[in-house]
Amino acid sequence: MNRKGYYSINTQIICDTNYKIINILARWPGSTHDSRIFQNSRVGQTFEDLQQHGLLLGDSGYALRPYLMTPVLNPRTPAEQAYNRAHATTRVRIEQVNGQLKHKFRCLLNGMQMAPRRACKIITACAVLHNVAKDLKQPDEVDFGIEQHEHEPDRDDHIVDNGLAIRNTIIANYFH
Repeated sequence: MNRKGYYSINTQIICDTNYKIINILARWPGSTHDSRIFQNSRVGQTFEDLQQHGLLLGDSGYALRPYLMTPVLNPRTPAEQAYNRAHATTRVRIEQVNGQLKHKFRCLLNGMQMAPRRACKIITACAVLHNVAKDLKQPDEVDFGIEQHEHEPDRDDHIVDNGLAIRNTIIANYFH
């Protein structure tokens, strides 16, 4: 059972700037914390093992990592506020992808009355069809009900400190 009181599948989705899904993992119960799913995913392990270069954006439910930028929780400077605005503007794409998926595939919005394993396969199939529609340049419907998650992130102080240093460097270099 998830935090809203019903059964669900918590699905990790990573998208690019063109709203294409570049990674999906649909197999965890809805009560599973987003950061736990990421830590146990192949993508999370690839970044953790430094086998992948680049940055991911996550909401405040994720722990700050050197490769996973999260918002500044209590921005105190104009630069931190500008960083948070840029972060939110960029990260909103994944919320829009979620909205597009639920709009195109109503079963994702209204719920599925079936075994979890089968539901996971359907979620993944919807993501594949979403990408096919993107490749074919199919128009998207626009009304996205964007849902923000506020969670208490997991902490590993050493890794968080490295992530904090990288985030502070980004803020200093691009938002002052």
